[in-house]
Amino acid sequence: MNFLQFVPTAAGYLASLILIASLPFRSKAIQKTLGNCLEPMRRGRTLKIYAMMALCLLVNSLPLIRSQTLLTSCIFSAVAVLGEEIAIRNLLVLKNGGLYQKGFFLQYPFVLFENILSVPALNWEDVNLCEKFDFQVILKENSSINLIFQNTWEAQMIIGSIKEKCPEIQR
Repeated sequence: MNFLQFVPTAAGYLASLILIASLPFRSKAIQKTLGNCLEPMRRGRTLKIYAMMALCLLVNSLPLIRSQTLLTSCIFSAVAVLGEEIAIRNLLVLKNGGLYQKGFFLQYPFVLFENILSVPALNWEDVNLCEKFDFQVILKENSSINLIFQNTWEAQMIIGSIKEKCPEIQR
């Protein structure tokens, strides 16, 4: 293995370390932006997330175990760093997920109530909303997010808070 093949692996480890070190700062930024947590909604297991993070570090190590081309080393490092980012986002959702004063955080990214433009599912007043576990929320930045609920309680909490905090939204 020459020096050029080692550089992507070292860069991948450095990027992974920076992502892991940024976790508490990202968590505090989410809490600061959303305000106090009214109802925590934790999802998933931390063991799976930590296993994914370890697996990403192993993927980054593959070029060290067996000699690879420079391009292959770069690809392994990029995949490992992207996997670390996905794992960290899942960990943020697990640790900080819930209903907050200014918004909610069920999946990445979080949604502020002030950024909601419309929720098309709220047009179905006759339909029992609790039977549906996913809704599209259209945001003011010309984007949308699909909310996926795990149970009827989550759906009731989020839809109720959207109706309460955003009475002026377009339905």
